[in-house]
Amino acid sequence: MRNQSACLRLLIPLIGTFALANVPVVFAKEDASRIYDVSESSELREAIAKIANDTANGQSWFENDYRPIIIHISLDAESKKIALDMEDRLAGEAGFTEMVDLHRAIEEEIDSLQTRVTGRWMFTWTYGGKSLDEIMGDDPISVVSDRARRSSVDPVDVAPVVIAAGHGHYYNYKYSDWRPHRALSNGILEDDVTPKFAEELMYYMRLNGFPSVQLRPQTGLTHKPSGLPWGRIGARYFLEQSLPDQPGIWNSLSSSALADRERREDIVSRPLYANHTSAPAIIHLHTNAAKASVSGARVYVHPGRPDSARLGKLALCSMKELIGSVERFGAFVVATDPHVASDNAENSRAKVPSIIVEAAFHTNALDAEFIKDGEFQKLAMMGVAKAYRLYKEGAECDEFSIANEEVIEVPVATQASIPVRVKGNPVYPIRIKYLPSRCYKDPCGAVSTSLSDMAQVERFRIQHFCTKEDGVKGPIEFQVTAKDFFGVATGPKVFRLTCTPRRAS
Repeated sequence: MRNQSACLRLLIPLIGTFALANVPVVFAKEDASRIYDVSESSELREAIAKIANDTANGQSWFENDYRPIIIHISLDAESKKIALDMEDRLAGEAGFTEMVDLHRAIEEEIDSLQTRVTGRWMFTWTYGGKSLDEIMGDDPISVVSDRARRSSVDPVDVAPVVIAAGHGHYYNYKYSDWRPHRALSNGILEDDVTPKFAEELMYYMRLNGFPSVQLRPQTGLTHKPSGLPWGRIGARYFLEQSLPDQPGIWNSLSSSALADRERREDIVSRPLYANHTSAPAIIHLHTNAAKASVSGARVYVHPGRPDSARLGKLALCSMKELIGSVERFGAFVVATDPHVASDNAENSRAKVPSIIVEAAFHTNALDAEFIKDGEFQKLAMMGVAKAYRLYKEGAECDEFSIANEEVIEVPVATQASIPVRVKGNPVYPIRIKYLPSRCYKDPCGAVSTSLSDMAQVERFRIQHFCTKEDGVKGPIEFQVTAKDFFGVATGPKVFRLTCTPRRAS
C-alpha cells in the first residue's frame, strides 16, 4: 500500500540536473501552445524528464522510500519510442504493483503533451539498463512440453484458459495481518470486485465452448489462516493448497525477507501456473487506478508477443461492442488498441498468450459506479469471451451490421423475396426484425424471425406479394434490424420495394 508521505519538492531541480545530460540545469517554462516533434530531442526530452522526475519524487510510491529517484530519458525519433531508465537499485521493485503504478502515473502525465506531439509514442522501462525480462530471468517452472496444446481431432484446447482475478488479500509480515492488495477508492475494493468479473467471464467462456479455470474460486468456504472467504484471498494461497508439490509456482520468493513477499508471489504465481499447465491463454482481470479524471477500459500486453497483441485488440473491440449495446453505457470509452507495456510481471512471466484487462478506473467516480453495476460486469466480460472465440477462430473484429441496402423492383402480382445479409461476428441465434411502411393490416406491425446460424440467414427472405394497390400507392419501405444472442444490435437499414405495373404482352 502506498505511503502518502510529504512531497520532496526541493529535490526536483537537482534531480532534473542529474537526469538530463546536455540540457540546461533550469527547466524552461513550458509553452502551452508549443507543437513538438518527437525528433526535437532537446526540448521535448527536457519536458518529459521534468514530468517523470517530478512524478517519481512527488510522493513515496514504495513501502521503502527510495527518494530521490532519478530517471534518465532518451528518445528514438524514428520509432517514436520514449525509453525511461531508472536506477538499478530499484530493480527489485520491477514488475510489481507499486512500480507499475508509478510508471502508469508518469505515462499519464506525459500523455498531457500528446496533443502537442506529432506522431504517437511508446514507452519502454529499464532499471540500470536492464529490462524486466532480463531481471526476472528464465521461468523457474518448466512448461509441460509433452502435453498437447491442440488436438487434431478436437479443436478445443486440452488445458483450460486461466482466468486470473486480481488481486486478493495477502499476509503482511511487517504488520502480522491479512490485508487487501489495493486501497478502497470510490467504494471499490479491486481485490473484492474482480472475482465478480471473473465469474461472468467463466460463464460466457464456457457458453462459447472454451473450458476455463478461475484462480480465485468463490467456494463459500473459509480460508482458515485468515478467517476470510476463499474468494477474497489471493490466487497464491489457492495454488498452495492445490499444488503443494509445486512451491516454485506459489512460493517463488522463498528466500526473500520482504514483508509483502506473498503479495509479490501472488502476482507471479498466476502466469507461472498458466505456464505449468500449458494453458492456451491467461486473462488477468483488474480495475485500474490513476488520477481521478482518467477513465475507460484498457488492455495491456507485453511487447513482442503478436498473439497477445491480437487477443488484446479483439478484447477491446468486442468489449466496446458489448458495453455500447446498452444506452446508459454508450459514453463509456474503450481504447482502440492495446497498451504495450514492458513492466507488468503478470504478462512478462507468461509463456502463453497473456493480456491484462483493466475494465475501468476505480479512481474515477463514474467508472466506479459502472464497476459496481452487475450489467456492466456482464457486458464487459461477454466482450472478452467473444474476443477469445474470434481469436481461436482466426477471425477479425467486425461490426455487426446489415450488409446490403437494396432497392428492389418486382412486377405487380408477383412475390417479392428480399434477402438480408449480415456481416460481423454475431453470437447465434440472431433475431431479424422488419417493419414495413405499408401492409395488409393497419397499423402495420414488426415481424421478427429467429435464425440459428449463418446458413439460415442465407436462406432467409422478407416476403411480400405485390398487389395492384401497391403499384398505385408507390414504394414500400422495410426497416430492418438484427440483434444477436448477447444483445448486440445492428443499426437499422431500409429496403425499398417498388411494385411496377405489368407490361402488356
